Amino acid sequence: CELVLDNIEQDFFIETPIHTFTLPNFSVYPDDFRQFLEKDLMAVSTQQSLEQANRLNWWTSVCQRLWPLSTSGDGNCLLHAASLGMWGFHDRLLTLRKSLHAFLSQSPRLEALWRRWRRQQSALNSQAGLVYSEVEWRREWNAIVSMASTEPRLRRPSIASDHSGEIAGAVYESLEEIHVLALAHVLRRPIIVVADTMLRDMNGEPLAPIPFGGIYLPLECSPSECHRSPLLLAYDGGHFSALVAMDTPADSTVVLSSAIPLVDASHDLLPIQFSIDPGDREDYGEKLELSQPDCVGLLKEYLDVLTIDLHEGEGLAKNLGKLGSIGKSVGQKLRLKLTRSNSQRGSKPTGILCAQLHTDKRHEYHDAMINNYLHTARLRFNQQQDQLVRTSYSCSLNLSIIVRVLSGFTM
Repeated sequence: CELVLDNIEQDFFIETPIHTFTLPNFSVYPDDFRQFLEKDLMAVSTQQSLEQANRLNWWTSVCQRLWPLSTSGDGNCLLHAASLGMWGFHDRLLTLRKSLHAFLSQSPRLEALWRRWRRQQSALNSQAGLVYSEVEWRREWNAIVSMASTEPRLRRPSIASDHSGEIAGAVYESLEEIHVLALAHVLRRPIIVVADTMLRDMNGEPLAPIPFGGIYLPLECSPSECHRSPLLLAYDGGHFSALVAMDTPADSTVVLSSAIPLVDASHDLLPIQFSIDPGDREDYGEKLELSQPDCVGLLKEYLDVLTIDLHEGEGLAKNLGKLGSIGKSVGQKLRLKLTRSNSQRGSKPTGILCAQLHTDKRHEYHDAMINNYLHTARLRFNQQQDQLVRTSYSCSLNLSIIVRVLSGFTM
């Protein structure tokens, strides 16, 4: 996948076709190998945490289930997750991180991002009783730009990190919400982050808000210049993961929409992060807010917004309950009615406001990469099974020897 900086605009965008990585259908494999693939590829703890919080896959009666992929935790997880979500591989060469840092350092659009960030951060500071001076504001912004640098924060001892033979060593600064917004501009593509709203202790008691969840639109780019299929990420435990769909079984009797809700399980609209540019207002737009119709209108400018009828989906959910493990199909066809959104605030929801996903757009090496992975995964699985057999035989042999020895003492 060849990535080049846009030299025409000198605006530090990455020129790349719209690609979306999709997992193959795992239901065609035996349960033991399927479970091996799940453990190898999925961020299981992230999935369990977000599903239990009712933030992820509450929509599986009407929209496709989504799966968080295991993503390297070296401080570059935001860019790794974005790369995995588009192409299926990590940002090992720091291509995305370099572009992100260049955008935040030199793009003529960075002043607009600064204003959007300052307005949103001011609201958070106000809640915490903090007041920054102008020097402190600029110092904070300079720190944000510096965080995106490709210079490692520290270097760990270089050791082989996994079966792929890649070397672990560099650890980078973790990134924040404004970096997600900047990345949406670099890619000229909306980003949706699925996250819980509150950090909780072991007893489930709230400790602090989690501000990452929501919709990030490339608002400083013309919608006509942007891809309309959003990039999906999960955020849990201070870590980003790619969020991807899975190919539908060819013989499936269920048709679920390739879409993601723009509302939560209570049908409240997800927050549009950094949605207001306060311009040159001295108070940085402290009291400015977008109405819900304004928010929906803004979403329609950058996304293919649809309303998915709930009635048949609710009937299906009553009959079948929550969908189970990977690839388990259900027994009746669900026909979804897709109409252009025209929801009214205060009325009882009859549909889910969603953004359409173009999962058919894949890079040319997608299938070859998947086939190569499955081949190597099968070899590793067979080696694991052989090792289990040898271990089991060794344990049985040792037990047999012990029994014989003990029998000799009793005779």
